[in-house]
Amino acid sequence: MAAYNTDTEAGHFNKVAETYEASFGLNTPAAARKVERLCDVFAPWLGAAPQGPVLELGAGTGFLTRHLAPRFAHRDYIASDLTPAMLEIAAKTYTDGKAVTWQEEDCTKLHFQDSSISGATGHGILHHVPLESTIMEMARVLKPGGRIAFYEPNLLNPYVFLVKKIPFMRPEGDSEGETALIGYRLRKLLRKHGFVDIHVVPCEFTMNQTPEKLAPLVEKVSRGLERIPLLREFGGSLKIMACRS
Repeated sequence: MAAYNTDTEAGHFNKVAETYEASFGLNTPAAARKVERLCDVFAPWLGAAPQGPVLELGAGTGFLTRHLAPRFAHRDYIASDLTPAMLEIAAKTYTDGKAVTWQEEDCTKLHFQDSSISGATGHGILHHVPLESTIMEMARVLKPGGRIAFYEPNLLNPYVFLVKKIPFMRPEGDSEGETALIGYRLRKLLRKHGFVDIHVVPCEFTMNQTPEKLAPLVEKVSRGLERIPLLREFGGSLKIMACRS
């Protein structure tokens, strides 16, 4: 990706904050169904970490927060982002009774003490930032046995490859130089920085823009494709889970 500049990144997302969820189809029924399925996996995984707060990185306008935070009734939930405009929208649109702390953070320079966080999570954030620096910072702030759970675009998926690598196909909401992730490279970095029990699972052939009436059928087909060796490697996304040693 292009050289990471926090001012440039924050400036871009301040500009697109109002239209961000619509631009990526996050306001559709299909997207809501996808994130609920994701939270069915992430919530128990993160819930098995040592007691302590869950930190969401790159919370943006609060898409994941709205679905995941209410599942942690007995943990503090901190939703962080680099962009003030995004956090303002997130705080306004979050209506669940579960308290959330909204906090401006650069995920390469977190304002948390060593070994103070139990879980770190995010939806579509790691492909925006310096990956190794962010993994190192998570390893620093996580408690021993702390857990991570992230959902990222899979560069091996043909559609994802085209929209991330062909300039005229890039969505307006993309920031300059952002790309997508490759599973084996991510596993290597996680192992390098002390993570164990690493799961990087390709998933989801369902598009956010899938019409609501077709969603159940498309999801059924997607689940079938995810069970086919080799073919499943080309799923549109990666579910990423690991433990800090």
